[in-house]
Amino acid sequence: MAGFTESLPPPIFISICGSFLAPTDVLRLRLVNRATNKLASSEIVWENHLQMLWKDKVRSNAYQHAKSAIERCHARTCAAEAATNTSASFSVGSATTSSSLLKEYGASIRDAHRQEITMEELCRLDWNFRFKKSAGRDWTSWDPWHNDDLSEDGQTARVFSFFPDGLVMQRDGEHGELHEAFAETTIGRNVLERPEDVVPHRLKMQWRFIDRPLDFEDRPTGAFVRLNVGGREVPTYVVRRSPTGNYGFILESCWGIYTSFTMPRRGASAELEEDWIKSKDQWREAFLYNNGAITLPEDLSEADVEDFDAELGIVLRRRRTARLATT
Repeated sequence: MAGFTESLPPPIFISICGSFLAPTDVLRLRLVNRATNKLASSEIVWENHLQMLWKDKVRSNAYQHAKSAIERCHARTCAAEAATNTSASFSVGSATTSSSLLKEYGASIRDAHRQEITMEELCRLDWNFRFKKSAGRDWTSWDPWHNDDLSEDGQTARVFSFFPDGLVMQRDGEHGELHEAFAETTIGRNVLERPEDVVPHRLKMQWRFIDRPLDFEDRPTGAFVRLNVGGREVPTYVVRRSPTGNYGFILESCWGIYTSFTMPRRGASAELEEDWIKSKDQWREAFLYNNGAITLPEDLSEADVEDFDAELGIVLRRRRTARLATT
């Protein structure tokens, strides 16, 4: 290997490392000798690999850090070239500096395993939404994703934006006008007899982070998002990364799912249509919502949850006894 590297001019070696070798192979070259370590660690090599890594990924905070690091690298290179009057096409000195971009590459890979979302990411990204089949026909029947209704920009899922003040609004496409949630639908009484009774179905939506919902163990801030829809809290959304490997985020509850990227049309992605959170995983919150709860419990201890289950069992047995008595 040493003879091979010595036979290549530095620009050729760096070009091969940055454009033709996998990052794992470049890392192995760094272990051969001092010469390969220096060249395989260069900013040029790892800028190329960073650009390729993020080419088809959802741009989380890690992307912003990587982008800033590349910009700082360019500024250092320009300053060094201006000071030494070297050509901008290739400078061995600037190309073989110990790479901060190599560190950024590693940071990006590690960040892809982070399962919590920051407020900045939640509010910067556009979110595609659909109901899950478990929500019931009343909800899926007018869900554009389930009906394969294409919008003007070719999407089928509704698009929502989260805001730092806790507001959630629906967007007409990824860059369209904002309005209240589900305002594209209408409701009304005696629609045929009194058309004037038909009014837009507008719902105010709000969000907040919580650390320990009723049905799950506590996790760091950013792992759970609680939504209030039309004045009632709905089962908590659990944060995770997309199984597709695009570094995107998913918010999922027993009844709905949000993706921080364009949601594929129905039937196009089995990975995203498989329920990760099922009704049995969130049965307590679903039960409370279906029985008229306005707010849902949070931050309960294990003992409190056991007491809840015991009290709920008593209530259900009394209901069963009452029904049997009337039949």
